[in-house]
Amino acid sequence: MGRRRRPLVWLVWGLVAAALLAWAWVVFDGWRHEQAWRFARQVLLEREFEDSPPVIIRWRDKAIGVRVATGTSDDAEMAARVVAEINDALEGTGHRLDLAHPEPAISLYLRNEGVAEDEAGNISVIWTPPGDAYFWSFTDDENVIREAVILVSETFTGEAKRALLLEELIQSLGPVNDSPLIPDSIFFESPDSVDNVPHLTRLDAKLLRFLYLHLEAGMDEAAVKHAFDAHWREVR
Repeated sequence: MGRRRRPLVWLVWGLVAAALLAWAWVVFDGWRHEQAWRFARQVLLEREFEDSPPVIIRWRDKAIGVRVATGTSDDAEMAARVVAEINDALEGTGHRLDLAHPEPAISLYLRNEGVAEDEAGNISVIWTPPGDAYFWSFTDDENVIREAVILVSETFTGEAKRALLLEELIQSLGPVNDSPLIPDSIFFESPDSVDNVPHLTRLDAKLLRFLYLHLEAGMDEAAVKHAFDAHWREVR
């Protein structure tokens, strides 16, 4: 009798183990989803300056023109590689960066020159101290990005310069804030460390695709959270 019951006992234990594994996966997936939301919220909605509204900003243009305003031939080649990497991430969204666009909207200054905007909105080139890298995005009343300017000092070279250009160019597309949550992300920054990541991680690329597939300029946090819960897991 005992021997005949053993297969049933093992079956019960197998079902229990499967149920526990399924429960553990649900808990883990929920935790991972929540961590991803915290990351997305910080990068897409939080602002370094309090006067900036916590809403989505992004481009609507399908082809976003990019030009190398200042820099060497090596800088131009580096910019082309960075643009190609970003376009790989944007594949399937209907949007792309275009270095051959007749009316470029993103200007790259890869020497020790910066930009300033006066009260009338005019942009002029100014000297910037070595060792700086930053971007400006200019939006309209609907929070659509219309123009961007990026500066990476010529004092940076090699992988460090590539990493900074990639980060600033990505942020000029809408994911404007840094985050201390994911150390290998291009958006990573903490009070103790600032890592320069020369390539997009899978999470970085996924966030960019999510932004351009499922979000619109002007969305507030509630709308973004709804879209995140509905679509994040399906974005690859």
